[in-house]
Amino acid sequence: MTLNTSKREEVARRRLWVGRLRARGLTMREIVEYLPQLREAIVRRDGSAYSLGTIHGDCKALDKEWHDFAIQAIDEHKKRLLSEINEVKRRAHEAKDLRAVLAAMQQEASLLGTDAPRKIAPTNPTGESEYHPVDYSKLASLSAEQLAALAGAAKALTEGD
Repeated sequence: MTLNTSKREEVARRRLWVGRLRARGLTMREIVEYLPQLREAIVRRDGSAYSLGTIHGDCKALDKEWHDFAIQAIDEHKKRLLSEINEVKRRAHEAKDLRAVLAAMQQEASLLGTDAPRKIAPTNPTGESEYHPVDYSKLASLSAEQLAALAGAAKALTEGD
C-alpha cells in the first residue's frame, strides 16, 4: 500500500519529531503526551493525539533507518581506510620497504577480519593469574568442617559486596 503525498508528509513530520524526542531520551509514552503540546501540535487530522502503537511503529521504523545509516557509514569508512592502506602498500612497494608492506597487510587483514583468530588464555577476574575451573568432584572428598569453612568464606565474600 502506497501513501499519498500528504500522508507521507504527515508521517515524515511526525517521525522527525519522534526522532528528536527519542534522541532527548523521552520514552514512547512521554512522546505521545508531548507531541500535542508542541507549538506546531503534532496530532491526527481530527485533532486527537497519536496512539502509543503509532509512536511505537515510528520508533521501530526510525531504529531501522538509523541502523541502516550506521551500517552504511561504517562501510564507507572501511572503504576509505582500505584505499588509504592500498596507497601505503603501493608506496611501500615502490620504496622496497618490506616492513611497511607487511604492516599495511596486517592492518588490511585486521580491518577485513581475515587475520587468524588469536588464542587468549583465560585468567581469573583480576587478570593476574591463570583461571582454574572448579573441580566439583573434589568437593565430595571434603569433610563437613571443610565444607562449612568454604561456605563461611563464600558468605563473607558475598556480604562484602
